[in-house]
Amino acid sequence: MSVLAIIAALVIEQWRPLGERKGVSAALAAWGSLLERSFNGGQRDHGIVAWLVAVLPPVALAVVLYGVLSAAGWVFALAFDIAVLYLTLGFRQFSHYFTDIQVAIKSGDVDRARALLEEWRGASGVVRTREEVVRLSIEEAILAAHRHVFGVLLWYLILPGPSGAILYRLAAYLATRWRHLGAFGRFAQQAFHVLEWPAVRLTAAAFALVGDFENAVDCWRTQARSWPDPDAGVLLAAGAGAMGVRLGMPVQEVEGAQPRPELGVGEEADGPFLDTTVGMLWRALVLWVAVLAGAALVAYGSDLLQRARGIATGPAILVIAALVHGTGWGLRGPFMQAMRADYFGRGSIGMIMGLSAVILLIGQIGGPILAGLFADWTGDYRMGFTILAMLSGLGSLFFLMAKPPAISHPPVK
Repeated sequence: MSVLAIIAALVIEQWRPLGERKGVSAALAAWGSLLERSFNGGQRDHGIVAWLVAVLPPVALAVVLYGVLSAAGWVFALAFDIAVLYLTLGFRQFSHYFTDIQVAIKSGDVDRARALLEEWRGASGVVRTREEVVRLSIEEAILAAHRHVFGVLLWYLILPGPSGAILYRLAAYLATRWRHLGAFGRFAQQAFHVLEWPAVRLTAAAFALVGDFENAVDCWRTQARSWPDPDAGVLLAAGAGAMGVRLGMPVQEVEGAQPRPELGVGEEADGPFLDTTVGMLWRALVLWVAVLAGAALVAYGSDLLQRARGIATGPAILVIAALVHGTGWGLRGPFMQAMRADYFGRGSIGMIMGLSAVILLIGQIGGPILAGLFADWTGDYRMGFTILAMLSGLGSLFFLMAKPPAISHPPVK
């Protein structure tokens, strides 16, 4: 159910981005201001109390609501997960800046890209070069993607229901808002660091797996500690190494020159690396979702095995069923690819595999739901498995009746 909630929330967020609505941001800002006025006495203890008041009630409420909705029905719990993830998760909460900078750089409008970067990062009063604009945009995108997507995903999966997503996003918001408030904001920084420690390392590992693994790991190991914020250093060093680009380096800010170390290896940041950044972030997200889906399938398979033990009339029937099912799935993969190529030709194989993957996904999602519904109605899985087996048999019959299309081949000269 977690995988379904994540996919649904990402799709909805792409359709209607949260960034287009200011209500949530305004409510958080008002809440943060109220806490500062009520608790900020300049002491660390005051900051601890303010952080607990800000974070614990929403997290506890989410746990209670999730428990109540789960008892009412899994559909209600799923809808609650999707709603909370929509508010806390997604690229589109920040990507409009990055996309507009991409367009401006490609069109040669460096002034426009510079102005967008200033709006995104905060005004510095510095006229930056084209390379600096691209480099800083990539850094902001990597950090924002982690804090709006990957960090949220990890804590959503760890804690009950969507409470982990709420905890992480509130902690990130307070750590950013209170970072300049001295002792009052120190606990918010420390609490967020505890949440970030595992999250940044899993995100950096994903960057390494979908990019240049050797360079990503080497930069992570040798360069991350030199960054002023060690958590951000892990992300930026691994991301730069995975893409083969140089990030970091000194920049001029409002406070003056910032002596930042160099991160990554390879070429200077230029326009094409903006596209490379987008590709790396999406591949990393696909990897996370694929791993989660694989874990869900393993858990589902284990549950099916336990159910099958109750359905089978003896060990022999269980072994025969496992052999037939395993042989079918083992032969299915290579046979399906070969048959698609035979039926439609190699020139169309990419489009055909994409279309068939969508159809297969409908069955992969709907099959377990159908079996579960029949189990709820009848008290066991026999009816659900029987219907799915009949549908599989019907599909085999249709396949036997299908005739390969006539493929015209160009004459050989």
